[in-house]
Amino acid sequence: MKYLLVLVSLIFIIFTGCSNDLQENNDNNSSNSGGDSGSYAALLKVNGVQYTSLGNVNKDKYTINEKIGKVDKKVPVDVLPFKDFMSNYLEEGTPIFSIEENTDVVLAKREDETYEILRYNN
Repeated sequence: MKYLLVLVSLIFIIFTGCSNDLQENNDNNSSNSGGDSGSYAALLKVNGVQYTSLGNVNKDKYTINEKIGKVDKKVPVDVLPFKDFMSNYLEEGTPIFSIEENTDVVLAKREDETYEILRYNN
């Protein structure tokens, strides 16, 4: 009876240890595979400069200077844009505008007639 109690205790300890290892491996795999735990910045590259999205604004907040281009290629959200007019957030064909108020900001015109504000990362 004494040996049975020791054997059951030993088996319990082994199973408890193995289940903790499995849980840690599952947690590591989900965070490395780009699961729900990760988040990425919305980026756009224009004229060699990386811009980050600050959110939406209506069209009356800034004075549009001129159209400077359009998004040529959309890359996956976890990829850094490496060429001009490449974005990991904006759709291909999205027009990009400079503004008069601030040279560190560009606007991307969305389909719903609002503008995405993108600011230079310095």
